[in-house]
Amino acid sequence: MKILVPIDNSKGSHTALSAAKRLAKELRSAHIILLSVSEQPETPELAREEEETMQHLLRAAEAELDGVPVRHRTSKAGDPARGIADAARDEQADLIVMATHGRTPISALARGSVAEDVVRSGVAPVTLVCWGENGR
Repeated sequence: MKILVPIDNSKGSHTALSAAKRLAKELRSAHIILLSVSEQPETPELAREEEETMQHLLRAAEAELDGVPVRHRTSKAGDPARGIADAARDEQADLIVMATHGRTPISALARGSVAEDVVRSGVAPVTLVCWGENGR
């Protein structure tokens, strides 16, 4: 089983990573694909900095997954929802585990929701880990 986990430097990302780790260990044959999505930087210098930041995030997340097979993937899609959906499609992910702020429907509507867009993409089942305003 392939579990795709989009990560960034947020507390929600770490919460989703912990949930994915528990799932992977229970399923035993599962492995995790860590995904970092960023925008296309405007200059080569910014591109190098962005790549270093992404690689640092991926290595730090991998360190939290002791005992679980892990692969890294990066996307320069710019739009996080599109980057996540495209990666899930390319990897033929069986499950996406990601964080959500747990906003009220009106708040989500006003701000938009990456999690909602990923769910609506229908690429793979999505497990949402709530954190933030109405979550943990």
